[in-house]
Amino acid sequence: MNVFAGLRKELGFSATKVSVSPGSTVKNVLDALGLSDGRSLIVVLNGQITTQEAGLKSGDALSLFPPIGGG
Repeated sequence: MNVFAGLRKELGFSATKVSVSPGSTVKNVLDALGLSDGRSLIVVLNGQITTQEAGLKSGDALSLFPPIGGG
């Protein structure tokens, strides 16, 4: 799992491995990391933007980004 921008500082890492149980979702991982407080996150699973309800399996590549703004 990779995290970017302000999430790196908040979580204290930029990349880590996460073990998931069968039937786990992205939301389960966010809950475990303390990121389930209703904030908006861009979730990328295996190179595709997805939702927090997406199921996970061993070997998946998960990346989390805070919303991107600016002009």
